[in-house]
Amino acid sequence: MDAEEARASYFPAPAEPEVVLAEAVADRSQAVDEAPVAAAPDAGEQLQLPEVPVRPRAPRRRAPAKEAADLPLAEAHVAITAAADAPVRVEPTRALTVVLPEPLALMARALERAKEPLACPLCTDDGGELVVRLPACRVIRATEPGFPAFYRVIWNSHVAEWTDLPEADQLGLMRVVNTVERTLRDLLHPTKINLASLGNVVPHLHWHVVARFDWDSHFPAPIWGPAQRKVEPAHTAVLEQLMPQVDEVLRQRLVAW
Repeated sequence: MDAEEARASYFPAPAEPEVVLAEAVADRSQAVDEAPVAAAPDAGEQLQLPEVPVRPRAPRRRAPAKEAADLPLAEAHVAITAAADAPVRVEPTRALTVVLPEPLALMARALERAKEPLACPLCTDDGGELVVRLPACRVIRATEPGFPAFYRVIWNSHVAEWTDLPEADQLGLMRVVNTVERTLRDLLHPTKINLASLGNVVPHLHWHVVARFDWDSHFPAPIWGPAQRKVEPAHTAVLEQLMPQVDEVLRQRLVAW
């Protein structure tokens, strides 16, 4: 056996490629011929397609607007009407509605009520025993127990603060206050005259003019403070008897203007 025959016995030659390809094509053709063929639809018959499930689209969610209570007090809550799918933005041409947060709204209503003159007792009543009424102000004697020589000079119109008055009205009102003080000093010779303009309880401009004596129940403390001593009834009785005369002198001096 030569070398060529030995190599052929150990390494047989492969089949021809053309023969293998022809056999594969023949097997595939036979499988296609044996497969059932669906009948073609008639011209008038509608072709039925399989149903494909459609996944619904989730609606676009927008961030909720902040409530007025969540905003700082120095900011206003701006309500904006926008389309559901449009981005939220502030357009200069769009009308804006400004809503005050509740604390600021309450404050605004309180300020408005403070300006109402009908709620003021010094606008509806004289405020005490009327001594004289002038065009711009009036003088009354207060019914304060233990202090008979207690007068108030009240501005007639509803004004809360002294600086709300024009300078000319301030000068005219102080002339009346000066006249009341001078009359008390001339007729009663008190230890001290107290002048005060408070208005914390009744915010209507008025001046207190009070004749004080070293024997009164609160001296030298203010009359609204704690009592310092008991008062002899005779002192108060004498002072009360003199007050009608003081009222008359005041009336004469002020009406003469």
